[in-house]
Amino acid sequence: FSASELPPYFPIPQHLEMSFLPSPPRKIFFCCLDPPTSPGGETCLCDFKKVHDQMDPKIRKEFEDKGVMHVRNYKGTKTGLLSDPTMLKGWQDVFGTTSREVVEEELRKSGAEFQWRDGDSLRIVDRGSAIEEHPVTGEKVWFNHSQVFHWSMIPSEYYRIYRRLGKLKYLVLSWVMWLLKVILFTFLGPMRVGFHTCFGDGSEIPESYLEHIRDVMWKNMVFNRWELGDIVLLDNYWISHGRQVLMCSSVAVCLMGVVSTALQRQP
Repeated sequence: FSASELPPYFPIPQHLEMSFLPSPPRKIFFCCLDPPTSPGGETCLCDFKKVHDQMDPKIRKEFEDKGVMHVRNYKGTKTGLLSDPTMLKGWQDVFGTTSREVVEEELRKSGAEFQWRDGDSLRIVDRGSAIEEHPVTGEKVWFNHSQVFHWSMIPSEYYRIYRRLGKLKYLVLSWVMWLLKVILFTFLGPMRVGFHTCFGDGSEIPESYLEHIRDVMWKNMVFNRWELGDIVLLDNYWISHGRQVLMCSSVAVCLMGVVSTALQRQP
């Protein structure tokens, strides 16, 4: 299947696949079927053990003590007047079905909290630990989607892309998205924007914490250009992945991702 259906202009930050769920895959595979012909589109990688080790101990300890609450809102058949435009997918696309009963069964199996909202939209809340031990080495690894699902992710990623590439349009995008997100967060609240994260007790994560985490990740990121036929095998309990934006929206990187047997995380 395709590694991502998100549009090429949308930044995908570093993450361990499905780390907010109780049974994330043990390994993931990528294969390049159509390499990019314009700048950007790299599937960048990062060592999340290094992220854990290099984080401010005070910040890391607070995450370890409180855990993380991941909030996801998926649009339904109707969209409200004031809705988050970065809510790019509907729950039918995410779960591959139009049946509420099938979706509810899957969510109950995973232990997620869920609520059907106005306009046939769906809210899902997953709570979990922020740090996990590697199943083989026993070493601690940063293991959550806190900086991925937080409302500040898009403007923050665009700003870092601007610093890396020096392209003014990404600085402008960062400002525009920051203003949009502030407006949506103010009027909709943290539980109604497309995605958001809090500490496990429901308290807000300081943005300075998330900026620190992103700084550590970008410090350790590796950027490699895809070539036709390239295959990458990743330990999903160690090495994260993300996708840089493409300079030209008409050119896309086609990847096929396959996941292996999952391991059950400890509650």
